[in-house]
Amino acid sequence: MKLPCFLKILPWFKNNKKKSAWKGSMVLISAFMLVVFSTLGLSMLYFSQIHIKLTGYKKNSMILEYASENGIKQGVVKLAELIEQSSSPEMILREEAADYLADTKNNGTELINKLLGCEMPIVLTEASQNLKWDTNIRFPLMSIQEQDSYFSAAYRTEVISEGMLINFGQKKKSVLKAGLEIAAGNLPLSFLPFHMEKIPPDMREKDFLRENNISISPSSQSPFSPDPVSSGEGLIPENTDRLMNKAFKINMFYPQKLSNAQIRNALGLEICDDPVPEGVYLIQDDMGLGGIYVQGDIIEFVLAIEKESQVISFQMEQGCWVLKYDPARTMTWFSTPTETRFYELTPLGIIIVEGNIQSLGGGIIDSSGEAKLVKDKEIPCILNGVDLTIISSNEITLSSHLLHEGVKWEEGIPYAKTSTSQLNIFSSSEINIHKDSPDKIKLQASLTAAKNGFSINGEHKDVSLLGSLHMPKYESNGNSLELFPDRRQQQQEELLQNAPVTANPIIALLSFKIIEWGDYEN
Repeated sequence: MKLPCFLKILPWFKNNKKKSAWKGSMVLISAFMLVVFSTLGLSMLYFSQIHIKLTGYKKNSMILEYASENGIKQGVVKLAELIEQSSSPEMILREEAADYLADTKNNGTELINKLLGCEMPIVLTEASQNLKWDTNIRFPLMSIQEQDSYFSAAYRTEVISEGMLINFGQKKKSVLKAGLEIAAGNLPLSFLPFHMEKIPPDMREKDFLRENNISISPSSQSPFSPDPVSSGEGLIPENTDRLMNKAFKINMFYPQKLSNAQIRNALGLEICDDPVPEGVYLIQDDMGLGGIYVQGDIIEFVLAIEKESQVISFQMEQGCWVLKYDPARTMTWFSTPTETRFYELTPLGIIIVEGNIQSLGGGIIDSSGEAKLVKDKEIPCILNGVDLTIISSNEITLSSHLLHEGVKWEEGIPYAKTSTSQLNIFSSSEINIHKDSPDKIKLQASLTAAKNGFSINGEHKDVSLLGSLHMPKYESNGNSLELFPDRRQQQQEELLQNAPVTANPIIALLSFKIIEWGDYEN
């Protein structure tokens, strides 16, 4: 008989003992899983709410961007309307020009008010559905440049827009920055690309250009660019007494017509009221060289370049005069029919002609050292860095190309960024393109014909002009003109030293260009 302690323990007895050890585990696991999934669910719900809020905020931010952008566009459209409606250039009184200068120096806005025809700053408000935007246009003054007869003011134009969304606390500010330049006074005529005093009253300016085969490049003007075409009387001067006094080195408080005695005295001739003998005179005094004075008609006026020198040849009935000067070495040679003089100076680039210029053009210096007019080749005849102003009391006829060194013409389009020369041609009477000039003649100059206007003679002429043109009337005679406005003067003030100026003071918009568009920063 076996004792009970030696009895075998059945398996089911041992398993039952283990089950008692794990009793309640499933409840704990279930509770833990419930906590985990509840936490995950609540987290997902929480993050969903955050996502919804972020999405809504992003949506509202985008809408604010649209509202702010609408305000910028509204300001740009307003500026375009004001510039288009402004009468630039607009004639003013001489005392008004002085008042505008004083006001501008005191950070006033009278100059802009006059040009745009409204008070500054410009405040605009507009709304659409649940959007609203406020626009403020202001013109902080950047700089003032004062010249002898005018001044120019540069402004930093700011179009500030604030976009708002109804029932949304945030706002969005944007700013568009631009540059605006205005000038007032007796402005250089070269600032006006195409000015005609007497456009028929029943014809619009664009119709006049089309009927006379005139194109102004670029053909599509920006709404912010100054209109290249202007009209109205009182801007073209009948004479250039200021420049004549400068050429003769005579200082006068008010420019006035010089008498024969004053001219003879400046030329070193016997002082009397007799007319000056015909010929070419290089003006000089103890202080140095002045301009060039020509008494009588010039048969052939030739401009040429010889190495580093500018050459000007005057062929008259009495003989040939040649002026050659090297600006870099400040050396001048003046050859007359009887003698040659040498100066360690350079002349003032103003040429006064009391007579006609029957033929003016570019040429070359041949093997004999004489200047010859060239029509069949496009040869530069104005030395880079040279500033020339030719003033004639009578008719001027252009017979050949007038090209500047450093200017490239590619496919009929001039590129003058590297050019630092200037040519002004002023006639108190008229300027003509000769009928025997090249069919495709290229000119770089500011042309002004005060009395009888400008005409293109001959047939099948295509005139390309890099510069400006001013006249009381225009005769195309079936020929075409393509004008490329020369904007270099606004960056190179030295090109305006000897430029003819308007007869009366005016206010004109010189330039307007957009610089950047971005977020507003205080």
